[in-house]
Amino acid sequence: GVFLDSATPVTYRFAKAKTVETADFYLSGVGAGDAPAITLSSAEDSAAWLLKVTRTSRVQGALVRDSHATASASEVCANDPSTNLGGNDKWRFDVNIREWIGGNAGASFNDGANWKDGNPPDASSLVYFSEDAKLSVVEPITIRELVVAAGTVDFVRGTNEITVAESLTVEDGAVLSMTSPLKVNGNAMLRKGATAPDHDPE
Repeated sequence: GVFLDSATPVTYRFAKAKTVETADFYLSGVGAGDAPAITLSSAEDSAAWLLKVTRTSRVQGALVRDSHATASASEVCANDPSTNLGGNDKWRFDVNIREWIGGNAGASFNDGANWKDGNPPDASSLVYFSEDAKLSVVEPITIRELVVAAGTVDFVRGTNEITVAESLTVEDGAVLSMTSPLKVNGNAMLRKGATAPDHDPE
């Protein structure tokens, strides 16, 4: 996979029509003053470079131009302070990503301290898990999307309902286990090798 973390400005320029193919695509480039630190563009102005992500993506703090990700398994998701500089295809720049970092068994989903940016998810959030997690839901919640990229995510306690407004994705080898009721109003995608409970589609 591609994993890049930089708080200092860095630019990557790709050859025209070159395809960058990777299973996972993770960029974190929040610089001084919360400005984007990573720039992705073509080596030739207005010439497309190609991106194929076959599994998961999470981009934060990138300036992106002329990237065609049409061959990717799903849209490449970028959240603030990422910026669409134009010419991009199959990218989303309006994503409010919340990434779990809570490590204690039974830690609360609703506690901002358990999330990377210090804020709990809300109805606009893409909720993202990339490692094992055991958590409880202390009040009913609605989120936009739920992605279990790796590990076993276990909602160990509670009867409060979790509503996923748009999509649930459990990646290859990942496991989603829960006692709380789960309602998915949109699509549910289980990659080969994924495990998830039955859900209540609306």
